[in-house]
Amino acid sequence: MPAASVKALLEQAVQQRIGSGIAAAWGSLDDTSDYHEIYTGAEGRPSIAGRTTHAMDRETFFDLASLTKVMATTSVAMVAFERGQLQFGEKVSHGMSVGELLTHSSGLPAWKPIYDKLIQRFGSNLPYVSILDRKQYFFQEALAIAPELKPKEKIVYSDLGFWNLQNLLESRFQMGLDRMAQEWVWSQLPSSRLHYRPVRMDSAGERYRIQQSGEKIAMTEVCPWRGLLQGQVHDDNAWSLGGVAGHAGVFGRLSDVVGWVRGLLDESFVSTKTLSKFMREEVDPSGTRRGYG
Repeated sequence: MPAASVKALLEQAVQQRIGSGIAAAWGSLDDTSDYHEIYTGAEGRPSIAGRTTHAMDRETFFDLASLTKVMATTSVAMVAFERGQLQFGEKVSHGMSVGELLTHSSGLPAWKPIYDKLIQRFGSNLPYVSILDRKQYFFQEALAIAPELKPKEKIVYSDLGFWNLQNLLESRFQMGLDRMAQEWVWSQLPSSRLHYRPVRMDSAGERYRIQQSGEKIAMTEVCPWRGLLQGQVHDDNAWSLGGVAGHAGVFGRLSDVVGWVRGLLDESFVSTKTLSKFMREEVDPSGTRRGYG
């Protein structure tokens, strides 16, 4: 597709308010084709609820939401698998296997509002409670949730499965998922600025300050109870964990997402042999298909 056609398509999407700003990449990742990127904004600038920020450009960071499952948790699991420190068949809580968690076929439900339990336990000033205390209570509640279906009976896309994977990986390697993702995966990618938690509470506890990525973070929405979300993870469960979770929480630019794909295909952090094992598909009786992670 010609660059002018792609640009026109994206501008039309913005005009129709499909998004107030769009960053898109297209092209081929093989060695014989050029790779193209294009960026466009809502009449030059993204806006939410009357608030307008910088123009969309190459340095705009986004809440990558469930891409976290792939670019953080699954990537770390792949490295551990390649090192012989993780196996698909090993069992975790409730007799579920790692492979079943990765393929969303463990029987776990899709989602539960664990953040509600944390607020009930610690009160409305949750950001001021230590992350260690929050994590201990979160995983106590989350890991107690039993599967609702038999293993491999049905593929159900599940945040809970990736909470179990996060807990397993952090317990086994005695470090946070954010540190494992940075040291084992993202640091192997040229110019990558993928990261968790771009915003932290300042010392006064009254304002937020954006770290690492300047102020070019796309706004997500105005939340009824958390206010304008810009640089805070949109997902409430990930937020209650302090911003680092197995299912959500990673922020990055379009170029970082493309760089991760390139790194995966170029064997920057795992071999093609490992990649091929994770790309195998599991299919449930209804025909729903999932690769590993």
